[in-house]
Amino acid sequence: MRNYLPYRWAQRGLRSYFKDTAARGEYFTLQLGLYALSDLENVHIEFSDLKSKNKQVIPARYISCINTNGIDYKGGVLVKQVNVPQGSIQSMWCAIDVPLQATPGVYTGTATVRTNQSGSQAIELTLVVSNKTVKDAAADPEKQTRLKWLNSTLAQENTVIAPYTPLQVIDTVISF
Repeated sequence: MRNYLPYRWAQRGLRSYFKDTAARGEYFTLQLGLYALSDLENVHIEFSDLKSKNKQVIPARYISCINTNGIDYKGGVLVKQVNVPQGSIQSMWCAIDVPLQATPGVYTGTATVRTNQSGSQAIELTLVVSNKTVKDAAADPEKQTRLKWLNSTLAQENTVIAPYTPLQVIDTVISF
């Protein structure tokens, strides 16, 4: 993807805003596409709180860029540096972990793309939180909602996770 623009992005055109709809409890993913007019070092995205007109808030701590931040395989903090060479395209995967208790409505905020070079680019984010509730944040794989597992701390102790039970081995028979 570094050397070509996805057709869908070309169809939508250059935009400095993003708008979509998510359910309460959904792990909502989105991509921000960057084209480097010059070498970009240490690309990172800072998010503001998402706020509604009736003063409801989805805190910025529920929003992340999967390319640059997360949890590593040992359960520790993961920080990665993203550099984009001049003339290249970079997809920045972002996620909003919409709280189950979020009040339906229109929430707005910003994602600000920053680099080691001077300047930044703000993208207006608008998320319409619907009345729909999703109990399993990863219910829609076609929407990349399963990416939430990347920042999971489950199974750090090498134990069997409920509701699963350990395998039973008797001689040459394995049962579960």
